[in-house]
Amino acid sequence: MSFLDAFMAGVRLVESGSLEGDYQAVNRRPRPGGPSLAFGAYQMLFYDPEVHDEPQGFIPSLMSQAGMAGDIRVPTIQDAVARSWFTDLHRRFGGNWLLVAAAWHMGAAAVADRIVEPSGLLAPEVDLATIERLAPGESVYVSGVMDAAALMAPKMHPDAIDVTDEVPLPGKPWVGGSGNRKLVFHTIEGGDSDEIGWPRDWTRWILAPHLVVNSDRWPDRDWLYQTLPLDVAGYGLRDNAGEDDRFVWQVEVAGRAANVATYPDSFYRALADLCQWFVTEMGVPDLWLDFSCCEFGAETDCRRTRAEIDQFSGFMGHCHFGRGIDTHGDPGHLDVERLRSFMQPLEEDPMAGFYIVEDQVDDRRRRLFWVERIQAKLGILEGGDLTQGNRSLIAGAGMSLGVNDAATQALLTKWIGATKVGPTEDRRLDQALAAREPTLPGEHTHPEYALKGHDHDGYSPSAHTHPFTGTTDNANP
Repeated sequence: MSFLDAFMAGVRLVESGSLEGDYQAVNRRPRPGGPSLAFGAYQMLFYDPEVHDEPQGFIPSLMSQAGMAGDIRVPTIQDAVARSWFTDLHRRFGGNWLLVAAAWHMGAAAVADRIVEPSGLLAPEVDLATIERLAPGESVYVSGVMDAAALMAPKMHPDAIDVTDEVPLPGKPWVGGSGNRKLVFHTIEGGDSDEIGWPRDWTRWILAPHLVVNSDRWPDRDWLYQTLPLDVAGYGLRDNAGEDDRFVWQVEVAGRAANVATYPDSFYRALADLCQWFVTEMGVPDLWLDFSCCEFGAETDCRRTRAEIDQFSGFMGHCHFGRGIDTHGDPGHLDVERLRSFMQPLEEDPMAGFYIVEDQVDDRRRRLFWVERIQAKLGILEGGDLTQGNRSLIAGAGMSLGVNDAATQALLTKWIGATKVGPTEDRRLDQALAAREPTLPGEHTHPEYALKGHDHDGYSPSAHTHPFTGTTDNANP
């Protein structure tokens, strides 16, 4: 089960009352203006088979944009429509599952305008507290979906050797919600002199992480060991800043922080294998903090406060924890670009990310962001899929985008060269692409919800209350 599958189960639970979902549920609850008639396991607006001959409201547009035809009462069709929309929302909001849940509940445009834009953050950096501050009450729905999804996610890595019975402690309860999903790297800083380093006796691991990687043995069976289940907190941060029980998965890597940048490709291939699994199966977004500042000391540029750690989703190091308190500098200067070059998700993998987040979004990453967003909007795959590790197309402003129309090429080159990253600019690009002439042959137009939420046809019913949660959303599913 991928995290997308777990997320879908979470939405089914919140919307229709069970993880399996009630695919024939109709919300006929009385309310001012009449019942919402939200339909199915995901409560799409709107359809009542006892009243309507065919689906109404948003459902036809949802099906059309998902490329689906047939009877919406069929569970597999509902699942396919929901999967398509959740995948697209996941890409639109930079891998932030909190915003995917909020967008399904209150509409993508509302999330961009009411949450992301006023927050002053990039979409992947928005946490549950920010959602609640800017959209009061929305965190109830979002946390319900995320907590249910967390229950469905894997507890063990399928390739890991299970040594959970050998370590002294069993893990401890998480503190905080499960929405801002993150992974932290440590280095063991020990081992034999003739290898990167490897532990010998699991009974001595009183401060166990969740997983331990020995890249010397990758991809053999014994390259990965699991010391704690993935549904409990670990101990690798040593509670130096009281952060071990925050929602973070911890990975110890055999090696030394001082040498990590010089390690061979096999070291980075092993980490890439693990990271891609966490992106796809555990919902960690493909976002990375800057590891070039990872040094020993409590006041390094890398250090973040507990609030900043809680807010972040993605991949980070021990060096990023405990500003003013923790002094650990591991895993050192991890070569993120090399690591990510080996992360090769399958073409159909809906969780393939497009963001790299650092403390400062530099010009190169801003260009990368827009090249990949344009690629996603137009379905351009010439020259290699940029979401799968091919970064060669970002070398300069005159990069090839696989666009044959000169006017479109000029528009996109200008956009890449001068536009900051943000949801408002993303919507403006949608408008600019929609208005251009001529239309590209075979172009995939971006879904209309990018501009107006699910309100394709100007339909704007009043808020409706979900039949099982009692929460009230705005017009959109």
